[in-house]
Amino acid sequence: MSDPVLSGFQLVEPATGNPPTFRAYQFKTLTEVVDWLKPLSLQERAHWRLQPVFTDAEDERVEVRLKASNEFTADVSVPPDLYPGFAASRPVLLRAWQERAFSAEESRQVVDALATLLETNQALREHAAAVEQQVTNVRTLLKGAMTSVQRLRDLAAFRTPTEGEDET
Repeated sequence: MSDPVLSGFQLVEPATGNPPTFRAYQFKTLTEVVDWLKPLSLQERAHWRLQPVFTDAEDERVEVRLKASNEFTADVSVPPDLYPGFAASRPVLLRAWQERAFSAEESRQVVDALATLLETNQALREHAAAVEQQVTNVRTLLKGAMTSVQRLRDLAAFRTPTEGEDET
């Protein structure tokens, strides 16, 4: 079982009546939620409840080609005199390599190794972007929760938002 991933938000309005029913709207981002709520008054907004929507990580996760931060996206085969630098991930060992002519097979190995390095770099960038998006989603969710808590405190203290305060 994979960890759940935040995949969007849902606004739920419990409806009174018999039988009990409710309305719910699905949104991918908090910006969409805020845009939908903008035309509503503060009292109308108070009826709606924001809920995160989670899915299994496998449903939403970008294709992960790395198993760990120190692995390549594919097996790398290099000429024996370059192997210590790749195996140790030490550029200084690669730079200490004594120049010599490569055979056709060794040239192919070096080109394949460079292609794998480029693919690994791209996979690390995609992973970093996915982590950044998740952090942004959680941060936005927490900011929204804190806004709701402040509204609740204001309501409990019979205060109304003053001019200049954000009502979204």
